[in-house]
Amino acid sequence: MRRTGFSTRSLWVASLVEIGVPLLIGTTIGVLTSLLAGSLAVPRLDPMPSLQPPAIFSTPWGTIAGIAVALPLWTASIAGVIARSTARSTRWRCCTVNSDGPIAYCHHISRTFIVRGDDVSALDDIDLVVERGRLTAIAGPSGSGKSTLLSILGCLDRPTTGRVVLAGHELTVLSRRQRRTLRRTTVATMLPQPAHNLLLARSGTHNLTLAARQRHAGVDGIAELIETLDIGAFVGRPCNTMSGGEQQRVALACALAGSTPLVLADEPTGSLDATSAAHVIAALVRATEAGATVVTASHDPAVIQSASAVVRLDHGRRVS
Repeated sequence: MRRTGFSTRSLWVASLVEIGVPLLIGTTIGVLTSLLAGSLAVPRLDPMPSLQPPAIFSTPWGTIAGIAVALPLWTASIAGVIARSTARSTRWRCCTVNSDGPIAYCHHISRTFIVRGDDVSALDDIDLVVERGRLTAIAGPSGSGKSTLLSILGCLDRPTTGRVVLAGHELTVLSRRQRRTLRRTTVATMLPQPAHNLLLARSGTHNLTLAARQRHAGVDGIAELIETLDIGAFVGRPCNTMSGGEQQRVALACALAGSTPLVLADEPTGSLDATSAAHVIAALVRATEAGATVVTASHDPAVIQSASAVVRLDHGRRVS
């Protein structure tokens, strides 16, 4: 079992504010009503009972009138908090994530963009299951929807229709803040350009340490990660002195630092020569053999052949 970065502290604070403010307002209105009702009591000028003020204007009745005014507001505030807490429970009940089963799956998702007033379909009725500990390749020509699908899996975008579940969380019901928290704790992304993934003036070791600390993880596993990906020969050098393939392998190590459950690699070999690309592919395979889950979008035949599962897209539709 692994716990994400979600906390119930903000839920308690929100509930206290939601119930406290209406109760304060209701109490204030009730007190004012009680004082007003009491002030309307007419002093008895004649000892005859017929000239006594009506009982409803006496002080006890003023108190009752104040409570009668405040009670609906109290009831409405409590009912609102209960309703919102029930709605939130569907979002927060997956805070503890089971490590069994697929890391992510998409069910009949579509994504439509509006371009110059016209609907443009980037994804059309896609089903996808991402199994843990495997290298899954999303293949297809440019414009087929590969990057859009990666953006949805990485919590950067939401489908127009359909369901997406990542690490036990249904993304379509999460708020933007919750999706951001889930992205930070569950997903790491490798960009196509190796230099965009690293602090180039720093060493690879510094980048690895920084990545682990950002995920609130210890640095004890860095040495094992360096050995697994076979980057020990150059990881101590500044990243701007590395080749593109070496930078991309260090970037993969940074993505895996802190035991990130899911790594998304968008065209990881797109800007590399054949030799460097082969090293990156071998690192991706070693990472999955060590238990990582990697999803890559690529039209590189070598990446596709190395993958344990291949999803092919064409014009936004899955063809295999």
